[in-house]
Parts: sequence; structure tokens; C-alpha cells
Amino acid sequence: MGESIDFIKDRALKTLSAANQVQSTWTSQEAPFAALQAGRTAIVGDPAATPPMVGQEAITSQKEQAMLAARGAWDAALDQLHRWTVQGVGMAKNRFRGNAAKLGSLSGLTAKGGQPQDDPGRGAGVGVGVVGGGRDLGAVAGEHAGGVQGAAGAM
Repeated sequence: MGESIDFIKDRALKTLSAANQVQSTWTSQEAPFAALQAGRTAIVGDPAATPPMVGQEAITSQKEQAMLAARGAWDAALDQLHRWTVQGVGMAKNRFRGNAAKLGSLSGLTAKGGQPQDDPGRGAGVGVGVVGGGRDLGAVAGEHAGGVQGAAGAM
């Protein structure tokens, strides 16, 4: 896609260059030279203008960078949530190690994680569930933050 956009921008620049050379005799039913120039400026911007005009390309690039930064923060928070979930499952199993009934209920509890594409049914790839069927204690980590605490407190 980047190549086709670059090709289109290059052709537009060449068209504007040719139109500028024949501007005195330029006649067009669709767009005068000034309208073509304004369209190009809206896309690529004009830093020499007063005040400088930021083009759509620069705005899109800034928004993409912000989106990537937000995604990085989301991934980091999701990783932290997974670590807490693993820790919570371990703490619950350790706390109830002397209670056979409660430990039996917890024995199938796991906190598995991975990439979202590893298990598309699990949303973001982090979850608390029961191995081999039975109760699901919060299939997606984002359903409620107290997944393990709620499960351990209920037993």
C-alpha cells in the first residue's frame, strides 16, 4: 500500500509542476491550479506557511505513534495482570494446601497465558480457568479484576 500512495503523491507532484509551468494558459473544467495546490498542501502540509500547516500525513503518523504507544502500555499492563493471576493462583493453592476439599477445588485451576492468536476464544490470551471442564472462574482476565481473589474468597 505504501508504494501505491508514494506513486500517487509523485504523480500529483508532477502534475502540479506541469500545471505551474503552464499556469497562465491552464484551463480545467474540474480544478484550477490553486485548488490542486490546496489539495496537495492539505495532504503533505506546508511548514513554510505562517502559521505552519500540518498535513494529513503528519497527523496520521502522530496518531499511529500514539496508538502504538498505547498498545505497548496495554500489553505491559496485560503482562502484569497475567503475572498477578499466576501469583494469585499459587497463593490460593498454597493457602488451602491443608484443606483437602478446597485444594481439590483449586487443583484444576490454572493461569495460562500466551499470545491472543494462540487461543482466540480467550480474548486477550490471559485467563483463569478450570482444566478439564467444570466452573470457569473468569474466562477473560478483563472480565473482573478480582478473578483469583473472588474465587479464593468464595471457597
